[in-house]
Amino acid sequence: MARMRVGAAGLIASLLVAACNTAAPSATPAAATDSPTSAPTASPQPSIDVAALFAARIDEVASGVSSFEGTARIGTVQFTMTGSSAFDGPDTKGKTTTTIGGVASTVETTRVAGAAYKKSGDGPWVKSAATSDGDINNELFENADSFQDAGTVTRNGQLVHELVASSDSGFDPAAIFGDAQGISNVEGSPSFFVTDDGTPVAATIDLTWRQGVGEQTLDGSMSFELTFSQLDAPQTIRAPDDAWTRFTSDRWGYSIAYPPDYDYFIGPDAGFYTGSRSNNQGFTLNVITNAEIASVKDYLGTRSVTNDAITVGGLPGRLLQASGKSPDLGKVLALEAIVVKGKHLYSIVWFSEPGNEAADLALFKQAISTVTFAP
Repeated sequence: MARMRVGAAGLIASLLVAACNTAAPSATPAAATDSPTSAPTASPQPSIDVAALFAARIDEVASGVSSFEGTARIGTVQFTMTGSSAFDGPDTKGKTTTTIGGVASTVETTRVAGAAYKKSGDGPWVKSAATSDGDINNELFENADSFQDAGTVTRNGQLVHELVASSDSGFDPAAIFGDAQGISNVEGSPSFFVTDDGTPVAATIDLTWRQGVGEQTLDGSMSFELTFSQLDAPQTIRAPDDAWTRFTSDRWGYSIAYPPDYDYFIGPDAGFYTGSRSNNQGFTLNVITNAEIASVKDYLGTRSVTNDAITVGGLPGRLLQASGKSPDLGKVLALEAIVVKGKHLYSIVWFSEPGNEAADLALFKQAISTVTFAP
């Protein structure tokens, strides 16, 4: 959104040029005539181009906050979203909560000094590629000079001007759905509600589009309402402390992050974790889990292996935990997350010395929360 540097005073002055068409009365009495005397013509009221003021206002705003809420649908899946986004110059931070079937998930993003970070739920902050995806403010105001004043309306008890796009504005749904792929056939535009001086107070976004999901192409739609506040007020935006680094395996089609004090997946206390992918040979997750439990018992010489549900990369998986003596590593705590995706079985395994089970389990769960799979 931070486009503004144009002084609005000169623009306003240029827009307030009145056409002075008043007929001045003659100083000399008019000669008698049978025709009626011409009356003075009233001067037209000066007109203000609010749409131009809006474009200029956006060019000079350097900081502020926007919040949004609404509903969206992709294919047959309908969900609600709420969120907020703050910006200060090129730096931004945002938080979005998506609720599907009563289950809510939250994603936070931060961009500072050209570096980008992302946090999913209770997981760690992870360094990510710096792109414009997910930046709703920049996307909203990208075409600020293409809107026209459609008249005044009352919104939230305030009389404001409604600005509509002269054509579809090209708003990219990826500004809200940051991970969306293959978006096409976007139709619709935002509408803005602004005060007489062009300051935005609210907006609506109603869009439809087509989107690739796996091997399918589905219809997408959204209907959102936004409010703007704290324009020109400085925003505090900082890079998160202790952000993890993401490792991506193009060969195996997945990625996972590791903590800042780790050498890739080897920790300072000799704990480590690793991931692998294999063909599941058509077996289900439950069958594979039972076989893996038997294998862990045999490898560690233990009779006890806990088996809990876990989500891995958005897919249902199983989390196994056991302690015992490995012929290769000695006494260890072993944790394993397994998940089936298509024809593949993914396994992420953790080994560490016994004695810090609760802390190690918490850290392993954080690592699992960073797993993503290629489309």
